[in-house]
Amino acid sequence: MSFKGDGIYRIQNGYVPMRIALTDHSSADKTPVIGWDIKDDFLDHMWLITSVSGEANTYYIRNIYAGTYMDLANGSSANNTPVIAFHKASPGESQKWIIKLETSGSGHWKIQNKGAGTFVDLYRGGPKIVGWEGYWDERKLPSMGHQLWDFYPQSLLGHEIHTILEANPYLKLDFKSYISDGMYLILDRTRLQAIWRNSGLSDRKWREEIFDCDDFSFVYKSEVAKWGDSSFKADGFAIICGVMFGTNAVGQGHAYNWMISPEDHSAIVFFEPQNNTFMENPGYKAYFGVF
Repeated sequence: MSFKGDGIYRIQNGYVPMRIALTDHSSADKTPVIGWDIKDDFLDHMWLITSVSGEANTYYIRNIYAGTYMDLANGSSANNTPVIAFHKASPGESQKWIIKLETSGSGHWKIQNKGAGTFVDLYRGGPKIVGWEGYWDERKLPSMGHQLWDFYPQSLLGHEIHTILEANPYLKLDFKSYISDGMYLILDRTRLQAIWRNSGLSDRKWREEIFDCDDFSFVYKSEVAKWGDSSFKADGFAIICGVMFGTNAVGQGHAYNWMISPEDHSAIVFFEPQNNTFMENPGYKAYFGVF
């Protein structure tokens, strides 16, 4: 998968089925960064990548679960130096990483520590991850694929979401939305439904005016935000969970939630917060939405 700049990603080795993660999911300084089986789905498998101002192709790589930054132990350029996680340092040259496409045409990416010049290497196929000498052209010093990485996006920017909204057939032509141009993490359906089950909404009943459909929708939206606040130590992003107001063919109104499809990030999916179900067609045409 392709790297497209600032965003939240899972970073997977191009040849070994492992993702970059943290030992024991720890937020402690000097925690070793390791490879972890892609069959598992832990929150510390996601990394917030943000540009370093004024430095081309250079980024900070922050674990969204732990809040710590990918670093190189003591900033050392020696082969086999552990890649670790550490709190934000200043000037933090060892926390700056150059991310560029490998140049021989493999289609994979390489990650180079800007201070040390070594590359992120899944040592002997993992799980240990270290800094190791290398080149942007993999053919010059083959790494057995251990320095080749793929980036799987887990987020979209506000303007990208707006484009997806405009293409949805269940929005009215004059649909209005409140949108900020931030970064939005896209959660999978299993997590979103688990948040609902822990929200207390299953014990609530629709009551005219006092607790009706818009109350269900805004409570669920706030529960998603509260879950994010409790789950992630990094900030600088929101979780996509919006509210829409629509009318059906006979003019009846309804409020419901909406998200971005976690499968391919290309469409809107709707969510009924009264019963924890997803829908492709909500049965209403939305005229207003927030997220």
